[in-house]
Amino acid sequence: MNARKGFSMVVLLIVAGIVALSAGIGARYFIENTGKSPDSESNLSETKKQKPTPVSQLSTPPFSQATTTGAIVTNPEFSACENITDERAKNSCYTELAAVMKNRAPCEKIQDQYFRDKCIEIVVLATTPIPPTQLAEARNTQRRSDVAAIVNAIGQRTADNRGTFETGCAAGVIPTASTKISSTNGYDIAPCVTPTYLMRMPFDPSAAGAHYTSNIDYNTGYFIQKDSVTGQVSVRAPSAELNETITVTR
Repeated sequence: MNARKGFSMVVLLIVAGIVALSAGIGARYFIENTGKSPDSESNLSETKKQKPTPVSQLSTPPFSQATTTGAIVTNPEFSACENITDERAKNSCYTELAAVMKNRAPCEKIQDQYFRDKCIEIVVLATTPIPPTQLAEARNTQRRSDVAAIVNAIGQRTADNRGTFETGCAAGVIPTASTKISSTNGYDIAPCVTPTYLMRMPFDPSAAGAHYTSNIDYNTGYFIQKDSVTGQVSVRAPSAELNETITVTR
């Protein structure tokens, strides 16, 4: 789960770069070939008529029935881009291909120096590992959000039941000893707060065994405790990293 979240962050960064580059290619190509701004009123009607579908030019299976990206992922070869006649679409295709292959070779096929350099930048981004501390910080951010969400849900339910959380809650009174929030061997709070106050139970991004399948099969990896004197409820994340202590009390 830890690696999966790190990979997701890298994918998001790569996709963002590709989208930005594709937009730039389109705008620059239009201006250079028409001498007009792509969003000028005189061009709106003409632009609406255009249907740039470079994928239709890829006649070699399996490209004929796929999106450009789909074609690249299915068969990452230069021919997927070389068969495109529209220059801006071809540049975008090479950039996507380079990102998927994590290799700058497709970038060298781009004739425009500016967009070739941008393509190379995206490859560098795709092949640069994310520092472990950055991933740990991201997980801690999720933990803070999760425990706050659980405490807020408890507060909302308590308010709706005139100050008593456990009213109509099979889990019973919140324990005064630190107890794991889990469907088994713990405080089973999910049926009391989902889906009215939480869409689903959040769970620690890296704690061993932490998961959520349903309200009868989950382990948040977080612990809950109610102060017997003040009545305040605390939810903590014992798997917090970087020597942080993550606890929310209300």
